[in-house]
Amino acid sequence: MAATSMAASTMTSHAHINNLPTEMLLDIISNVIYHPTTRSDLRSVCPRFRAVVDDYEHSIVRTILDEQYTWARRQYPGLFSSKAHVQPGWRSLETLFYRVAVLSNIKSRCIVIRQSRTEVSAWSTGRAITFHHAGMLLLYRISDCGEYRTC
Repeated sequence: MAATSMAASTMTSHAHINNLPTEMLLDIISNVIYHPTTRSDLRSVCPRFRAVVDDYEHSIVRTILDEQYTWARRQYPGLFSSKAHVQPGWRSLETLFYRVAVLSNIKSRCIVIRQSRTEVSAWSTGRAITFHHAGMLLLYRISDCGEYRTC
């Protein structure tokens, strides 16, 4: 009984978060479902998490983009920087999160308009809804970029 108790206390003393390798913490942090509060939430876990979140920002964000936003790269390729030397960070991930939310909202509202049975649905059949949807997406991208020449 004493040997079991001693073994358990030895195991728990080594199973502290500060003893985990940085690679394991990066894997854990990169697999958290992203939300704009994720960075501040992770930084408040403990000093070690704060250091890893700050020191490995670009690596974590790249992994989140590759694993959680793969579909967004295909569906909205203009949302991602075309400059190869620009490393995405927490701010660019937050911007992407809100952009995708607005674009998804536009898409879902266009579907609702298309399926409605009101007088509005008369002009939203066939090609008209495609033009309406494309126009809304373009207007959003222009307002998102700030100027139509930079989009």
